[in-house]
Amino acid sequence: MQDFGIVQQYYDGGAEDEWKRMDRHPIEFAVTKRLILRHMSEEKARVLDAGGGPGRYAIWLAKLGHEVTLFDLSAGNIALAKAKSLEFGIGPVEFVVGNVLELDRHVESASFDVVLLMGPLYHLLDEGDRKRAVEQAPAALKPGGLLFASFISGFAPLIDVLKKCPDELTGRVGQYLDYLEGGANVVSQENPGFTDAFFETSGRAERFMAGFGLERLGFYTQESLLGAYENQLRAVGPETFDACIDVAMRLVEDERCRSGGEHLLFVGRKPDCDDKAVEVSFVEVSDPDLRERICRAILGDLPLWFGLLDSNEEYARSVRDLSFIAAMNGEEVVGFASTRRNSPFTMEIYVMGLKAEWHRRGIGTRLVEKLAKDARQEGFRFLEVKTLDESRENEQYRLTRLFYRKVGFLPLDVLPEFWGRNNPCLVMVKPL
Repeated sequence: MQDFGIVQQYYDGGAEDEWKRMDRHPIEFAVTKRLILRHMSEEKARVLDAGGGPGRYAIWLAKLGHEVTLFDLSAGNIALAKAKSLEFGIGPVEFVVGNVLELDRHVESASFDVVLLMGPLYHLLDEGDRKRAVEQAPAALKPGGLLFASFISGFAPLIDVLKKCPDELTGRVGQYLDYLEGGANVVSQENPGFTDAFFETSGRAERFMAGFGLERLGFYTQESLLGAYENQLRAVGPETFDACIDVAMRLVEDERCRSGGEHLLFVGRKPDCDDKAVEVSFVEVSDPDLRERICRAILGDLPLWFGLLDSNEEYARSVRDLSFIAAMNGEEVVGFASTRRNSPFTMEIYVMGLKAEWHRRGIGTRLVEKLAKDARQEGFRFLEVKTLDESRENEQYRLTRLFYRKVGFLPLDVLPEFWGRNNPCLVMVKPL
């Protein structure tokens, strides 16, 4: 059985150094914060930062107005986090010392909107313990809640040694190359340095996370392609640094950049119901008549969203000449999306709908993922959608905006008279 005291002592004695780690690694910090904001809505959320160390992310999220619980194995980390929250006047933050494998003894089940698991999987050497940690996290989530889970990449030791002290490679090339296949690093007299750690490959991490019944929203390299350039980027000004982070975000999901980062981030969503994953396939529809019939039928099933018959007829006629994907459960069409190309850079979701009885089962999320993947392969940089702005109160469209925020769309502009004065249009974009 793993001795967690080794990891605990490492952080108890180095809490201040761990706090400063994000200053030494600003790329990881900046990219991860952008990814969190990409998936979280602006509404106040209850957040559990499990294994959050001295609280860099917890305090940042509390500053944004969220209700945060910081949970960590190290009493030293928690003590420093309390001091930092007082220093910055940040709250409310709840602080708990404990082992993530026993999370259910410390927090209520199904009580958090967001769980960050961005630390514990670095140090759990046994696969059973890693599974237990991930199982604990979704159990703490409300239905529809978000999980952010990080791994240390097998590239991390090699990138680290090349940045800091390449002389250490002499006589140890094989050891560092072995880390690329993943595996445990156990501290001993012969192997001092960083505490017990488990390095993971991207493929194995994705397969691992596929086993917990979560809707996959994204899998990212947290440093994107910038990991090896950290020393240079710490010396540049804020504008240059932000421009580099813009580049990183453009490539953060690109598998070709896996070797450029030291950390991997999975983002998933807990299903809204206890139903097993719905079997859905996405089929391209080329027949204009069939496109029109599907569009008319699905929109007719959604009167709370599409209650204007003239508008529905315009949608039905227009999709005849646009790209069209149907979502199929067996032989049944349960939803669709139609897209158009607005510019060399932007693909727009012109209209999308899902039968009401199939809402909140993850189909919409997977349909947007499919559209984003197709757009990316065609060379587009943005996916656009138009919806009703919040300046007109409407509960259905509030949920629609929340859905688009959760799948990565950001508000770009409001067109007050695009659909007439009574229907202000919000333009949202998802960077690809």
